[in-house]
Parts: sequence; structure tokens; C-alpha cells
Amino acid sequence: MHMTLDCLPCFLGMALKGARELFPEELERQEVLVKECATLLGTADLTGTSPELAGDMFARIKELSGVADPYAAYKRRSNERVLELLPELERMVTEAPDRLAAALTLSIAGNWIDVGAGLAEDWEEALAREAYDATVIQASPAYALFRDRLRFGTKIVILGDNAGEIGFDTVLVRVLAAKGCEVVY
Repeated sequence: MHMTLDCLPCFLGMALKGARELFPEELERQEVLVKECATLLGTADLTGTSPELAGDMFARIKELSGVADPYAAYKRRSNERVLELLPELERMVTEAPDRLAAALTLSIAGNWIDVGAGLAEDWEEALAREAYDATVIQASPAYALFRDRLRFGTKIVILGDNAGEIGFDTVLVRVLAAKGCEVVY
């Protein structure tokens, strides 16, 4: 899918968050990094994809900072925090009338919680605000088709791309495994 003009402010926000994470007390270095990314964004080809532009931008950030992953510390903190939440997430699914729908709902929530894209960073707040409700999933024809196709030995691949997402997906993997599915994460 091609990018739109709406993608550019998001990318600039990612650059700013990365600069602040890398250089919390060095405003001049933050400014240089953000301005360099803004220059890159100003020449971006919007017929490309977001991952292509992200690759270019993070290569530039790495070049300017000497740090391969400006979000490494954030990712570590996020994974630690969401693993602390895992018992509560599992309880939510265990008590749900439709465990599969509940686990899918949590997995989806974990996917949109993305600090790089400027989305929620506080999972407890985000989950409460989102009004956790699996009935939205249950009403989808896609859910019915997915549920009906699950059989013992069904192979499922789940791609995790956000820090902390693994905790949310762990619950889904366990539900699918209990149904006899073979899950690759």
C-alpha cells in the first residue's frame, strides 16, 4: 500500500521520539537528527511503502547516531511491562465466553499499541479506554470463517512487529495451541 501525506507527520514523530530516546539531554543532537529526517521525508517518494521509508529513515538515524536501534531500551522496558500484565491478560481470556474472540481482541490491541507510530504507550490505559469487547470480533464474517477453519494440526503464522506485542500474542498462541493448532511466531 502506498503512503499518503498523512504518513509524513507520523514518521517525523518517530524521528523525534527516537532522537529523544537516544539523546535525552542533548537538544542539539536531537535537533540535527530530526532535521535530517525531515529533509529525508521532504524528498520521500509517496508511491513507496511505509516500511521502505522507515528503512531509509532508520538507516539515516543509525548513520548519524552510531546506534543501530534507537528504540532498544524502550523495547526492553515494553516487553518487561507487558509480561507483568500477562496473568491479567490470561485471566481476561479465561473468563470470556468465547476465548478465541477474546484472545484475538487482545492480540489486535497489542498490535496497535506502537510507540514508533505515536500510538499508546500505556497498555493498561489503552486497554481500559478501548473498552475491551470481543463482540466486535464475533460479529465479523471473517471471524466465523477463521474459527470454522481451525482444526487440529492447522498451521498458523503470527508476525509480531511491536515491542510488547509478544505478551498479547502469547495469550492467542496458547488458545490456538489448546485447539491443536501449530503456531509459528
